[in-house]
Amino acid sequence: MATTDALGNIHDTLGRFDGHIRTEQEGALTAPAAPPIGETLEKISAAEARRLLSEGQRVQVLYVQRGKLTDGGDPILRTIAKQSPHQMVHISDTDDRGSHLRWEGMTASLDESTGAVVINDDEGVPMVAYLPLASHADAIDDPRIALRVLNDKETAKATDRPAVLDELAGSEVPGIRRAVAANPHTTAATLTYLAEHARDEKTQELIVRHPNLDRPALDHLSASEHKPVRYQVACHPAADAHVLAPLALDKEGSVRSAAARNANASPAMLERLSGDNDPDVRAAVAGNLKTRPELLDKLSRGHGMVMAQVAKNPSTPAETLHRLFQDTSTGNQMRAIVAGNASTPADIRSAAVNDADDWVREHAAGNAALTEKELPQLASDSSQRVRRALARNRAAGAVLPELGRDPDDFVRSTAAKNPAASPELLRSLAADEFHAVRAGVASNPNTPRDVLELLVDDLNHIGMAARSALNSRPQAEG
Repeated sequence: MATTDALGNIHDTLGRFDGHIRTEQEGALTAPAAPPIGETLEKISAAEARRLLSEGQRVQVLYVQRGKLTDGGDPILRTIAKQSPHQMVHISDTDDRGSHLRWEGMTASLDESTGAVVINDDEGVPMVAYLPLASHADAIDDPRIALRVLNDKETAKATDRPAVLDELAGSEVPGIRRAVAANPHTTAATLTYLAEHARDEKTQELIVRHPNLDRPALDHLSASEHKPVRYQVACHPAADAHVLAPLALDKEGSVRSAAARNANASPAMLERLSGDNDPDVRAAVAGNLKTRPELLDKLSRGHGMVMAQVAKNPSTPAETLHRLFQDTSTGNQMRAIVAGNASTPADIRSAAVNDADDWVREHAAGNAALTEKELPQLASDSSQRVRRALARNRAAGAVLPELGRDPDDFVRSTAAKNPAASPELLRSLAADEFHAVRAGVASNPNTPRDVLELLVDDLNHIGMAARSALNSRPQAEG
């Protein structure tokens, strides 16, 4: 038995209504004739496009099948009719209703060359396009009305012609701009144009990562409304003092810290940021090689994190390092960091090698300035941690053979990974019983080809590393 709801909509026994949607004001208002879709509008929302269609309007719809386009396949064509002010349904040959199309959050734009309204995804790439039909005879046979934009995006990805990329950079479609920004053939001038006109975060991040990026583009992006973009600009090695100046005043501490770490930061900017309220910013100043010695000495008397950066900085004056090596306000942390600084005076380094604390000796073992006298002493240190730290040190080549015979498995495996290891040492370590040692040999760039060929048949992870190393080397290499 059919029933009628509060608005007068008639439903059958299964709850299906008769398709005629009634409202409380039905008959009270007469809707004006709907204008053609997109008329006088450059850009409209999908909801607005649907509203402009009169109920019962037949529309030809193009469903873009992106996965098939590269294979030469055609998109799908269907015909729909508007069912209500905000919904449309498929219309089959028998006029049965299909599922509703839901395009909430999408945008629509008028393609003036075809008269079609194109529904775009969040990158501006066509998903659906539709065109009002006065009669069935108006339907088109070739469903290419929405592909121009999509094809432009594919062109922007694949072309190696800078002139084509420069033209496509002027597109209003974010997806096309992003493809241009990601293309390695895009010129610095085109990137600068994009940086000036593109406002979406993803496009700007692609511009910052582009190898052809130069200072004018960075200058534009330093004023980006997106914090991650400003942070990447502040980190960029091509950002000079002019680009970094506004970033040093940024409201975000992480951006100011990145600007303070940049090797191109001016002394004046570093001086100003040394008084920043954020200790992360001051620590970045303390770690910059261009920070003046007297400013480093001043920063060494404050926050522990800032002091640590001063202790690590090769530009820190000897007097400051002497004082920090005596500092115990943070336990032995400052003393250990000073012990690892390659610019630490010889008397401090010698004292660190003989220090009672193995943490201090461990940092000393990683110092790139160790002498021929200090290396053997650390190679026979009682602490495995100290010997492992020495085995990682590229300056420890003279004692790596001794470390390659160390009773500790991980000391030997660390020595096997050291780029300073000789081919002779690596050849002997390739027969080590401990698998991590052989794995280190397989990954070492100095390992002879014949040794790698033997390791190919070793355990799975060792064989994979050996094969990868062989594939990366010229065949003629010995």
